[in-house]
Amino acid sequence: MTTILVVDDEEPVVNLLADVFEEQGYTVRVAYNGRTALEIVRENPPDLVVSDIMMPFMDGVTFCRILQAESDIPVILMSAAPQPNFASIGARAFIPKPFTLDQMDTLVGQVLAERG
Repeated sequence: MTTILVVDDEEPVVNLLADVFEEQGYTVRVAYNGRTALEIVRENPPDLVVSDIMMPFMDGVTFCRILQAESDIPVILMSAAPQPNFASIGARAFIPKPFTLDQMDTLVGQVLAERG
């Protein structure tokens, strides 16, 4: 079963995405900052990470850079801030907030399909 790690410091965003992904049949784990997400990934790597950029303790950019140095787990970054050069960070995609659930679903499907 495909596992997605959702990382965001906003609990409503985490809960919404977790509920949607679980309804689609994915196993979902959650973290509220990059530091905790990195611990989760190191213990039990997911198939995909969907992470916010602006978070306390460790932001999404730092988390993504560390993760990509250690693994090939694809990362989708999301943020209300302007789009970063996500490829230089090591992310596979970026989705601006606010986004629709259909947009997120399409992007997740594309990234997972690319991974094989």
